[in-house]
Amino acid sequence: MLILSFIFACVRSEPVVSGSASPKGEGTVYLQLCESKDATALALMAAVETADCTSAWAKLATVTDINLTPVEQVSDLRALQEMENLKGLTAYGKGFEDLSPLSGLIRLETLYMVQNKIQDIGPLEPLSQLRVLRLDGNAITDISTVKSLQKLEKLGLDDNQIEDFRPILELDRIQALNTNKNPVKMEFCPIHETKGPKQLRKYCKRMKKHFDGLSEPTDLQDAIDPKSPSPAN
Repeated sequence: MLILSFIFACVRSEPVVSGSASPKGEGTVYLQLCESKDATALALMAAVETADCTSAWAKLATVTDINLTPVEQVSDLRALQEMENLKGLTAYGKGFEDLSPLSGLIRLETLYMVQNKIQDIGPLEPLSQLRVLRLDGNAITDISTVKSLQKLEKLGLDDNQIEDFRPILELDRIQALNTNKNPVKMEFCPIHETKGPKQLRKYCKRMKKHFDGLSEPTDLQDAIDPKSPSPAN
């Protein structure tokens, strides 16, 4: 009971975990982090209602969906890196920077990492089952990795630092696309391409129309959403 009290003293709120599948993953990394009182590992242990690291992993190895957004204190994503059953992961505003712990979670279908501090999305390249990817509100500049994610149906990239949207042309299944508030360069914003999602062409045409007449049309800043009123109004 003393250990359980310590866990809840350190973790004021819990992740939301759900789903059940046959156990996968060895759990070596999780167990090490749990024993060393890693904040994310302890939060996950509290979520599965146990005070023992080994018992926690036995349950976590079967989980298919995790939402870390409610957790007040988390460290990073390492505690999840052997959770091979994961199909859905959500973490809004947690300050995460490193996505490399997710590179082995090849069953992931939905990933919401909105308003973090992510710059490099390269670790997502192996996640070929992703259908929904929301990365709005980060610090991403290079999106070439998305070319490998051929099953993507929804992609959110609002409010990043992206200049080149051409990699999105390789995604034929896109149904919903968010690209506003990026420093897009019009030379890298496809208007006349026939392949790729129509939403990208509409976005680029809107950008061109919105910024026509500026003195430097090759370096246009999508500082606002053209659908919204200008800040000057």
